[in-house]
Amino acid sequence: MEIKKDAVAGTLESSDAQVTVTPTDKGLFVHIESSVMNQYGKQIKAAVIETLKNMGVTSGRVEVVDKGALDCTIKARVECAVLRSNEASAENVNWTFEKTAKVSRPKPAKNRLRRTMMFMNAQRPGLIKDAYIYGSDSIILDLEDAVAENQKDAARFSLYHAVKNIDYGKTEVIVRINGLDTPHWKEDIRAVVASGADGIRIAKCESADDVHAVEAEVLKAEREFGIEEGRTLLMAALESPKGIMNAYEIVTASPRMFGCAISGGDFRKSMHVQIQRDGIEMMAARGNMLMAARAANVQCFDTMWPNIDDMEGFQAEVQQNRRMGFDGKSIVSPKQIQYVHDTFAPTPKEIAYAEKLCRSFNEQADAGVGVYTVDGKMVDIPFFEDARRVIALAKACGVYHGDL
Repeated sequence: MEIKKDAVAGTLESSDAQVTVTPTDKGLFVHIESSVMNQYGKQIKAAVIETLKNMGVTSGRVEVVDKGALDCTIKARVECAVLRSNEASAENVNWTFEKTAKVSRPKPAKNRLRRTMMFMNAQRPGLIKDAYIYGSDSIILDLEDAVAENQKDAARFSLYHAVKNIDYGKTEVIVRINGLDTPHWKEDIRAVVASGADGIRIAKCESADDVHAVEAEVLKAEREFGIEEGRTLLMAALESPKGIMNAYEIVTASPRMFGCAISGGDFRKSMHVQIQRDGIEMMAARGNMLMAARAANVQCFDTMWPNIDDMEGFQAEVQQNRRMGFDGKSIVSPKQIQYVHDTFAPTPKEIAYAEKLCRSFNEQADAGVGVYTVDGKMVDIPFFEDARRVIALAKACGVYHGDL
């Protein structure tokens, strides 16, 4: 690949790097500017040269202004700048993502604790490099609404190299791809699968056909990059009346599907309503989606609360979510995490009652009794199953250390 014209990728924000490439027939020249030149200048230059070599670039001028970027960010910016110099957007050139490095993340679990799913702009290295430190159960690296149209390619490279190289620990990494009505989604999927991310959030999902289309591209990418078939999970974002009406067929469309979430902004817009503090404008949609999810035995997540400064409204909605039966909530700020986690964890009173039910059921079952009373309430097998669910959830949340 050649550097055919001037091109730029990246920003001068903290933790980022701006890369400028210029064509020349005088060989390859790399210039680095960085406040940490003495400590990391050689390492930065080595990352640039390695990336250019992998791309087959043998001539051109490459200037890097480093603002504290990780090597993975610098590589992403170099790749993006070179492709832009070729006018080769990822929508008309399938970039050959690295196929030799193995996925370092463990195989994702369909049924795991997902109380919080925090959105982060995949184009912003300063946001995604430390995303795991906040303690959200899952993060959603966003390639869709958070990313400007002319930065879709840069966000994709940023995502790929970040997930490949940053240790996110136990934090689940989900990627929201662009909609199926855009030219971006297929290449988004290639980047997601090649990176080893845990799953994909299908934006604006309206039918089982949408799920099947994404599933087919995911399988194709897994085979291309030598990833275990079936490893990449799926979830659906339901953002329209059609998506809500088709919720059950969507969540049962693929064995990869682990859950669904409603997107409040788009849904309210399609229903010609504004956000209400009591949630009445979305009550029917939430209920329909919850029933579909429970019927399909997948998880269900509520939309984000848009005003991060309105903690009172946020807390009221989280409490309502919990009472309705949601598994978790989409969020946009680290300061929302702890309240959601505390609210979705079983209370000491709920845990104590669940313990009592479990112990009494074992005793009554041994005596051949199927229906009996606990604390003056009639209970039977369904109560016991719910009690076991409460204990399992309490263990996952780290608030139960008993022997059940």
